[in-house]
Amino acid sequence: MTKEAGLYVHIPFCVSKCAYCDFPSYPGRLEEMEGYIQRVLREAEEKSQWGYTVSTLYIGGGTPSLMKQEQAKKLLKGLRRFFSFAENAECSCECNPGTVTPAFLAALREGGVNRLSFGAQARQPRLLSLLGRIHSWEQAEESIRMARAEGFENLNLDLMLGLPGQTLADVEETLTAALALSPTHVSCYGLIVEEGTKMERMVSQGAWGLPPEDVERDMYEL
Repeated sequence: MTKEAGLYVHIPFCVSKCAYCDFPSYPGRLEEMEGYIQRVLREAEEKSQWGYTVSTLYIGGGTPSLMKQEQAKKLLKGLRRFFSFAENAECSCECNPGTVTPAFLAALREGGVNRLSFGAQARQPRLLSLLGRIHSWEQAEESIRMARAEGFENLNLDLMLGLPGQTLADVEETLTAALALSPTHVSCYGLIVEEGTKMERMVSQGAWGLPPEDVERDMYEL
């Protein structure tokens, strides 16, 4: 009987730390990307002896779309060298609008990635700025266009609810803009204020106020 497993690969580098993020991620330090990928592949070689067939691959971060084209190729080629992938394996990669390039997307396609997840989060510039996101909604739209031009059809958009200063009208505007892009899937996440983040600090100091619970509930129902 075939043993199947999901494989997660973390790319811990980013342009800047988002206000809500408590994941291991390090702004800048992109000069360490090459060595990090080599370490990941060494670990993949060690784990390959377990004999699992990969049914799902998820590359997350951080910001995986900060990898150069050749780095993405090296990572994906190495993973397939050390692991057996199921014929219908879903292979996903997180992408941040504003960092996506056609060359990077081409490397993903060549490496067998068949699903992209874009961290769009919100339509409103003030909310993107508050979150510490480096992109605009227009860049999210452009990233989707680039992905489709490279042949990607399975596209997810991440959106966030319950943000400081966010209104029900904001959420409706964001959902309308997101659905206009005809994504395959939309993930709507309620904000969790994690310990040690800028978000926690600003909320605890009273600088940022969260929407009341009933308003956040209405956002989720919408």
